Amino acid sequence: MKPQELTLVIAAGGKSSRMGKDKRFLELDGETLLERMMKKGRELPFARRVLSVAEQDGRICELAERFHYQLVSDEFADCGPAESLRRALCVATTQWILFVSADQPFLDLSVLLAQLCPATQDVVAIVPETQRRQYLAGLYHKSLLPELTRGITNGERRLHTLIPEEHTQFISFPPSTHPDALFFNVNTPADFLLAQGRVANEGRNVPVVTITAPASNTGKTTFLERILQRLSDDGIRAGVVKGDAHGYQFDPEGKDSARFLASGAEAVAVVSPDGYFIEQRTAARRDLLDVAAKFDGVDLVLIESRAHGTFPALAIWRGLGDKTPPDIAVAQFTSEPDAEHPPVPVYDINDIDAAVKLVRFLCNM
Repeated sequence: MKPQELTLVIAAGGKSSRMGKDKRFLELDGETLLERMMKKGRELPFARRVLSVAEQDGRICELAERFHYQLVSDEFADCGPAESLRRALCVATTQWILFVSADQPFLDLSVLLAQLCPATQDVVAIVPETQRRQYLAGLYHKSLLPELTRGITNGERRLHTLIPEEHTQFISFPPSTHPDALFFNVNTPADFLLAQGRVANEGRNVPVVTITAPASNTGKTTFLERILQRLSDDGIRAGVVKGDAHGYQFDPEGKDSARFLASGAEAVAVVSPDGYFIEQRTAARRDLLDVAAKFDGVDLVLIESRAHGTFPALAIWRGLGDKTPPDIAVAQFTSEPDAEHPPVPVYDINDIDAAVKLVRFLCNM
């Protein structure tokens, strides 16, 4: 199947109960989640584009008109995505529809179709399967409509129950498609923080993640070393920028570079067969992000800083200093993961698998 043979349907019901506000209009890099998905839908030549909502209002109507989507709304109230799918099948002019949710900011429709479309055609649904089945990013056949209508009429609301498993093909996605990011849903404020962190790095030449803690002797360096080792094992080249509030002396007194600086040089570079370093005097503390941008040949930069890091950050707490993560934090690693914490994802301090997974997600790799 090609996009020209499909109706694209974006489900944007609008309840957002776990978010506490209408997540369709949360902004990432100046555009709402709904606008982000609707723009993606315009990049491929679908036969038709449909926006399926629970209720229509002025803002939704304006978006549908601006992006040239047919707008449909629920007939059965409080039925969630199941009713969105049923209404889409009612108006679809193609035999198959691609059904996606508006709250998947990193869903690549080309990648999705490349994996789903080679599937066999003797089914009525083709659904991605990662750690769970992704019913809100699947292909559905128009012949599903009678059974779907019957099930909703009888009070069933769950897609995984309404879609007959025996007539569904479940498709695995290889690691090269980055399925954790591809099917990432923004359902909670914590999810939105992670999405903001990843989007912040989309605008940087080299992505950055800060490792921060509220006090000294909390294990930042050890934590960072363990992440670096895992990244290196995965073939990812990482640079490190360390913020130090106390100053430093890079070269022992008496060495040539120290003597040059003592004699008034503003900057000294030392170049060897294995690499180089530059020591540069500045009138004020340089922004760590500016320094990170000077690295050559790295895939990402990790910043170790107590108070001067940049967004997004992984915060460490081991009983010292303020327990509340700083504003730049998108997750917290702690020695007390079962204690009460602010609304960011919380992990055990020794869960380096989770730390590496987060770094890779935030850096789009």
